Amino acid sequence: MKIIIRADGSNYRGMGHISKQVTLYKELSSIGHELLFVTKHNVSTLSILDINNVNYISFEGDKYFNIYEIIGTFIPDLIILDILDTSMQYIDNLKQNNVKIITFDNTDESSFMCDMIFNVMYYHNNNLKEKYKNFTVLHEGYKYIIMNSKYSVFSKEIGSEVKNILLTQGGSDTSEKTPFLLSILLNLGCKYNIEVVIGPAFSNNNIYEIEKIASENTNININYKPSSLFELIKKSDLVVTAGGTTMWEIAALKIPMYVYVNEAFEDETATIIKELGFALYNGFNPSKNDIIENLKNIVTNFEIREELHNNMKKYNISSGVSRIVNLIDEGNKNV
Repeated sequence: MKIIIRADGSNYRGMGHISKQVTLYKELSSIGHELLFVTKHNVSTLSILDINNVNYISFEGDKYFNIYEIIGTFIPDLIILDILDTSMQYIDNLKQNNVKIITFDNTDESSFMCDMIFNVMYYHNNNLKEKYKNFTVLHEGYKYIIMNSKYSVFSKEIGSEVKNILLTQGGSDTSEKTPFLLSILLNLGCKYNIEVVIGPAFSNNNIYEIEKIASENTNININYKPSSLFELIKKSDLVVTAGGTTMWEIAALKIPMYVYVNEAFEDETATIIKELGFALYNGFNPSKNDIIENLKNIVTNFEIREELHNNMKKYNISSGVSRIVNLIDEGNKNV
């Protein structure tokens, strides 16, 4: 089957859409499908695609870039969309090319024009679900989170003390809170090593502030644009993370976490993570005192971390990509 994946990354939206679709790209390629990745030009995005040897075409302009010429040349059987808020007209125009369409985490009404929907990070309201229940195939929930298969083969028992903390605010840290969170961790009065991630789309000012703090504290190590967080998460006793796919990767490795979201649209998924009992989370835009209190609690209280760890052990989160690939293959035969 010939497949086009259409996804974008940016300083505002972050790199989560790119990283998860690269994982899906690799999985589909490994079983013989021919793929082409189409993305809006962004230096950080193209760096990720190059590192992962992805076959891609980039373009300038808005997300509704006219890909019909590409479709006419590549002639796909399937188009996978991981862009938010598509229009009815956009989806209808794509369907005129006699292709099947799958969309990810798009809660716009237009998504119900697609042949299949996977929603993990964001969810449709119940009125839309009822209105379109006979129009498409909808899959929702953590069972469809996309992550590398290596997350399924590692399990770690937590220690009574926090010795290593990972601080990651996604690929872009859109609200530039890494220095703020790093300063709070340093002022809790505990002794631990802190691994800090600088993502591919961090601003120069953000990097400067992080490096300044690190230069004054020997227990801080900076990781520049890591291709994967797996090893960093694996060796951590606690992760302070942004919203997004990384939360689910941490949960798959069963590491206790505190979540600080950069954008309001991340709140829904972070709330789900909290309600599943995987993380401490104060909601969007919490007060500094609330952040300090919760970070101090999770760092110093083994019982809290143990409870989070045991809650994560109850769920099989890491098999999402194989579930999706199987459904794509079945859908190609049956839709």
